[in-house]
Amino acid sequence: MRARQAGAAVIVVLAVVAVASLLVLAGLERGILSARVAGFSMERMQVFEVAEAAMAVAARDRAARAVPALQPDPGGDAARWVERLEAVGQPVSLPDASHFAGRTDVDTRVVVEALVEGYRITALAQHANKQMRVVLQTIMLDDATPRIWRHLR
Repeated sequence: MRARQAGAAVIVVLAVVAVASLLVLAGLERGILSARVAGFSMERMQVFEVAEAAMAVAARDRAARAVPALQPDPGGDAARWVERLEAVGQPVSLPDASHFAGRTDVDTRVVVEALVEGYRITALAQHANKQMRVVLQTIMLDDATPRIWRHLR
């Protein structure tokens, strides 16, 4: 009788250990997924900030970078802007004071278009693998006042 109870106890303990192991594995998988999501979010924010910095650099020397307005106008379509920026966009070097200076994994390009009463500045920052892209755009009047600022998606 005692041998049967001992055998049953071993089976119960093995079942509890198996269930506990599955719970631990599920928790680890969830933790790894959370870390990946957090890393992706942080990288996306950094690419966004690089695009902002590139737009600021282009805004400072907008008259020197200005080209005639692009025809046809890509409008608010981020995919069309990416194509245009890759084709005719000017590379931007971020200043050494920027904490993004020297990053080789993010490509930055800008187009500064001369409008009737100001400039349209469009900036692209994309990770080297091109899976993470940010396109920002602003309209600036001649008096250097930004009037419109948008994140194209």
